[in-house]
Amino acid sequence: MSIHYVGEVLPTKIVCRHGELECFNNAVQLCVRHVYNEQSAGTNLSPNGWFNFVTCISDWDSLLNVQKPEGPGIVENCVRKTGIADFKGATEEIFKCSEGAEGHALLEGSVRTTISRGVTKSCTVHVNRKQRCIFDGGRMYQCSPDSEPASFVRTICQEWGGSSEICHKTN
Repeated sequence: MSIHYVGEVLPTKIVCRHGELECFNNAVQLCVRHVYNEQSAGTNLSPNGWFNFVTCISDWDSLLNVQKPEGPGIVENCVRKTGIADFKGATEEIFKCSEGAEGHALLEGSVRTTISRGVTKSCTVHVNRKQRCIFDGGRMYQCSPDSEPASFVRTICQEWGGSSEICHKTN
């Protein structure tokens, strides 16, 4: 699973739809994926660690009404909650990445991927690089074949040949 962010790449900066805080949070999420992937190689950590972090930070983000956190508190909490904190210095490494050239490069690459795919709405869901549905402004549209949750599961199971129990329940 991957997430790519909507924005605009300008000569000196990246502009996100909801301002600098959104760009900062996007860079943090990309840096967590980078740090987590690098540090979790060869461990027994869940491959869902990064996505769990994104879910955690998004919950905090909405609870705080998108106010910039003072210091690493929210990130640190989600790092601990998702097991990424098991790596010594993970939070410091994440902030070093997100506030520096590496975070900027990761965010720029992500935004350029979104632009190259013609995505302009957040959240546009692709399954196996094919647009599946757009969720925007509290509504769903351009969903193929439909927007029912069981239909999403079927699509994912068909695309990846899923043999898990959930795939068998939806067929």
